[in-house]
Amino acid sequence: MVMLFVNDEQSLIAIGWKIMSYYGITKISWDKSHGFVKQVILHKMSRNTEDSRIFGLDAGTKLPYYEVASLIDKGNHVYVMLNDGPGSYKADDGVGVMPGYQEEYIESVDEAGNPTGALFDLPAWIEK
Repeated sequence: MVMLFVNDEQSLIAIGWKIMSYYGITKISWDKSHGFVKQVILHKMSRNTEDSRIFGLDAGTKLPYYEVASLIDKGNHVYVMLNDGPGSYKADDGVGVMPGYQEEYIESVDEAGNPTGALFDLPAWIEK
């Protein structure tokens, strides 16, 4: 048996290991004419070192739906994060990648992979 000790994520990626991460979506922009999510505010989640049941979210980044789909296709987990009071969120349904007519799109899904409406319960913004 060979043991490998690597203490940083970049070194693991350099040797070909896949690093799975967890993300949360807190806000969406959607294309009303086609009925799909256009962009999201995506936050990387990190576990609290003192209480492993608590996760923190970074400041968030605006990303197009296809970049979120790419993260999911690479094995990362993405969740719909519902507001649970001032400065607090709770994870709701997961986010999955669905086949579309011309390209993939993202949709909220339950544990069995069935589509839900959770993404559309999030606050939305309108692009000008």
